[in-house]
Amino acid sequence: MKSIHFSKFVLPLLFAISIITTHAQQGKVWATIHSKQVPKFENGQHVSANLAFDKAINNLNIISIEKALPSSQNPILQQVYEITCNCDSEDLYATLTNKVPIVSQVEFAPSYETLDIPNDYPASSSSNYALDLINAPAAWDITHGDPNVYVAISDQNYQVTNNDLVDEIVYYNPSNSTSVTHGTAVAMMAAGATNNSVGTASIGYDTKLALYQMSYNDVLAASYAGAKVINMSWSSGCWFSPYIQGVINEAHQNGTFLIAAAGNGSTCNGPDSYVYPASYDNVFSVTSVGPSNSHERIIGNPSTTHQHNNKVDLSAPGYNLVLSPVQGWFIIGSGTSYASPMVTGTVGLMLAVNSDLTSEDIETILKASSFYVDDVNPEYAGLIGAGRLDAAAAVEMALNFSNCDLSIEASENQTVFYGYSPTECTSISAIGSGGNAPYTYTWTSLSDSYTGAEVTICPEESQLFSVKVTDANGCEAIDEVSVCVINVECQTGNSGNMKVEMCQIPPGNPSNAHTICINESAVPAHLAIGCVLGSCDEQNDCDGNSGIPEIETSYKSNFVDVALTAFPNPTKNKTSISLTATTQGNYSISLTDMTGRINQQIYKGKVLPYINSSFEIDMSPLTQGIYVVTVKGSNGMLKTLKIIKD
Repeated sequence: MKSIHFSKFVLPLLFAISIITTHAQQGKVWATIHSKQVPKFENGQHVSANLAFDKAINNLNIISIEKALPSSQNPILQQVYEITCNCDSEDLYATLTNKVPIVSQVEFAPSYETLDIPNDYPASSSSNYALDLINAPAAWDITHGDPNVYVAISDQNYQVTNNDLVDEIVYYNPSNSTSVTHGTAVAMMAAGATNNSVGTASIGYDTKLALYQMSYNDVLAASYAGAKVINMSWSSGCWFSPYIQGVINEAHQNGTFLIAAAGNGSTCNGPDSYVYPASYDNVFSVTSVGPSNSHERIIGNPSTTHQHNNKVDLSAPGYNLVLSPVQGWFIIGSGTSYASPMVTGTVGLMLAVNSDLTSEDIETILKASSFYVDDVNPEYAGLIGAGRLDAAAAVEMALNFSNCDLSIEASENQTVFYGYSPTECTSISAIGSGGNAPYTYTWTSLSDSYTGAEVTICPEESQLFSVKVTDANGCEAIDEVSVCVINVECQTGNSGNMKVEMCQIPPGNPSNAHTICINESAVPAHLAIGCVLGSCDEQNDCDGNSGIPEIETSYKSNFVDVALTAFPNPTKNKTSISLTATTQGNYSISLTDMTGRINQQIYKGKVLPYINSSFEIDMSPLTQGIYVVTVKGSNGMLKTLKIIKD
């Protein structure tokens, strides 16, 4: 899927590249703007209700006003904004300081530089925007990759003597005799040698390469050789083949993550057409965006796009890239052939920090960590994948990602006490499975805590226990179990009735008290003497039969039942949370990241109705990733819901 324009005159070409891709000078400052005075973004530009600010926006060509510290929970720092203009920083600073009173505490924005930039970055041309766009330097701050991790490339032949390939190859089939240009450029994009003073840098950095031929048979060969990821920057046709789908399924079931170029727009007679292998099930399809995240290579010209359809999973830089088809030759080329290996090299870094990732884990992380670009491409929303590749966010999420298969089952049928006395106790137990033994168990309620797989408790009141099992690797799983105490009280003067305080709430009854009838002969010996017992009728919830009415002894599922839903999820900005509970109570609701750090305390000690409560969470200040809404009740219940921030 290449679209490379070769030239006999390398130096003039590179000179032209440098002219075309020179970026306009940009100035940046930080300043405090109160939330009600932040300019709105309308019709492609910022507009302020303040005349002085609006004049500065137009005169200085201010192009961006974004929160500088969106992760901060400090209310003061939440009002700090980074203001960017196509102008000198000094002019921006002076104008905002002297002429815009609603903007205060103006200072020059920090200029970040990584501590480890490879000496061949950005290579031979200032047009190498792609690695910056996908946040490669920040990914490299986490890892340079692992030389024991390799990615497989299925492509045309490769120039294996190339300085950027020769020391990176762990497998190569010397019988491959096709053209070396395309395969060389693709392999170098994924994991060519980096920080070696020559050539170009690759996202894969120290990740190694296994170089296979361009065929489905080689895809299977690579999979069975142990490849956890295979890049396919090619097309095999414009139609579905059940045979080839079987090949794809086989490699997928073997634990291999398959990545393919989506197509170059003209492929298969149009940019919305399905191209294969990218459009097969279990293949991760990658299309292109340019320096400004636009899916159109020439912005405003829809005829300059690469493929877009509902089979596409992700976007990555694929227009006007610096390529090296052969040793010492650098050109500008376009194609999803080169977007795809950027994702492949990123997966190599992800596996370096977490070798236990499954194909499903990899797909989840790539999509959840991607940068949202549908707002830049409204005409292609839903057709260019979950977002644009963000290598740093993907590697960070992979580092903290847990794919533990540990589970726990707590016992459900607990003792129900009729007429509590302090001498009565019961046992509660749980069984862990999966993960890696040995296990440790921790039981907690609002007032008590215990350890052990089976514990004996003597409760004075009904309690809901949360039990957590932890395996040898630190994986955790949680379940809940309730213990009921039923207090029986004689209703003297009301023949035939006894009031029973119940743990569960009968359907339709908002009280925690329920009147039942019992027969004198069935009263436990420890009940109070002197109760007047007699016949019962339906009005008093009795069935006319003697004996203690049947009472549910398992309260795990209906002791407290809370349902949580979020829409939209994933979300870039706000999401609406709906909470349905069967009981009123004091609920503490918090939002945490995957490490458990609290980002927002939404409610604390609020009394919510037991049906149809709702609230809104503003996710826009948060970085991309997976977050957890946790609902805790005063009775010890716990409910969680994952939300993906695009």
